Amino acid sequence: MERLSYFDLHADTLTTLLRSDGTLERNALQASISGGRCFESYSQVWAIFTEPGVSYAASWERLRAALSHSARYLTPQSGTPDGDSRPADPSTLPFGGTRSYTPYLSIENATMVSRDTMEGDTEYLARCGVRLVAPVWRGENALGGAHNTAVGLTRLGEAFIREIMRRGMVPDVSHCSHESTAQIISAAEAAGSPAIASHSCSAALCGAGRNLTDDEFSALVRIGGIVGVSLYPPHLDVSGHADAERAAEHIMHYLSLGGEHAVCLGCDLDGIESTPDGIDGIRDLPKLADSLVSLGASAETVERVFYRNAQEFFDRNGLEPLGDRELRYAATTLPPSLGSLI
Repeated sequence: MERLSYFDLHADTLTTLLRSDGTLERNALQASISGGRCFESYSQVWAIFTEPGVSYAASWERLRAALSHSARYLTPQSGTPDGDSRPADPSTLPFGGTRSYTPYLSIENATMVSRDTMEGDTEYLARCGVRLVAPVWRGENALGGAHNTAVGLTRLGEAFIREIMRRGMVPDVSHCSHESTAQIISAAEAAGSPAIASHSCSAALCGAGRNLTDDEFSALVRIGGIVGVSLYPPHLDVSGHADAERAAEHIMHYLSLGGEHAVCLGCDLDGIESTPDGIDGIRDLPKLADSLVSLGASAETVERVFYRNAQEFFDRNGLEPLGDRELRYAATTLPPSLGSLI
């Protein structure tokens, strides 16, 4: 098989680096730009994660700190490792003469949203370059209930989902309760907008509460969404252990439900404490491609899962990568709810 391109819907590396050594370019974590050079091109949605119970102010500071800390590595690259796009010997380029790195931004657990400044807060997220928003993570917050609850969206949560869609962002149901997931899908369908699950495996193959039912997967596909398969072993197999073939089985199951244009990867690297046997990080992901082929996937299907389905979704919905404009805005402008707390 020719060298693949790779588009991943969820990695926590950007947040993890706030308390770890290294950079997005090079580190000892599971994901890095340098690690992505095993692919023809590498597009990554970097998530900014906030733990439950963190205040509005601390949540906003987390976002601004993460963007500031890694600003050098949060704009597209198609030239030399320092971002120089001048012609050079292709062997010295980070992704060869035609290869590239493209960053995107998401929010995981939107605890920064204030009831009093929700519309302004949402505009701020959009102007900072946020493209995907997972409203909850675990338990309950002001927006609704997560996968370990039977709680749906609050009124604030419902209004927030409508507002992020109005601002051109996409709601992410990964970590949502089944009740919240149903509400988000319904709201997206009513708005003529998609919703996604950035990193969710199949409940039919592993009954973890975080996983999607077949009906939820099919509903996301129906409204034009995509689903990224996670590599977290407890979500791949009830035993808590898995290998690349087990992850491939989740992908193949989603494909069997009509997901040939919707199944993607959302490996959750640096958000998971364990990985499938033989996959220590991004450099090992070609093994997953080999497993898909061994289970009968065509080269075109593998290419779609690894890259094209996600790229087409982002193009179709006008989801642009991070750039200097968004980083400058985040560095020079305070969000409404943070300003109201100072």
